[in-house]
Amino acid sequence: MVNRFRTKLGDIKVEAKFYDLSLKIPCNPQNNKYIRSCLRQKICQSDVVICFITERVTDNPHWVQWEVEEALRQGKKVLAMKLSDESFAVPGFLEKNNIMLREWSMETLLNWCR
Repeated sequence: MVNRFRTKLGDIKVEAKFYDLSLKIPCNPQNNKYIRSCLRQKICQSDVVICFITERVTDNPHWVQWEVEEALRQGKKVLAMKLSDESFAVPGFLEKNNIMLREWSMETLLNWCR
């Protein structure tokens, strides 16, 4: 889904850089400090943080919640978008931080980022 999103942005000539952090180590408690350090740096380099939400996030929100709250701590704009039409509960960390979970729409995304 994220790759399709990138393609759509390119098709409509939106200039965007993506910071993907593919870790070569497993996500486990022994590596949390390293993972947070890497994510913190990428968030710092971003103007906007787009959080794609699926039902899996509501089941295990740990890392997504941390990224959203770190982005807010750094004063970044955060957009949360559903990637499916399936119905699921809005993650509590979004509600706690007054972030609306929006339906996927390229128009909504572009208007929000401007």
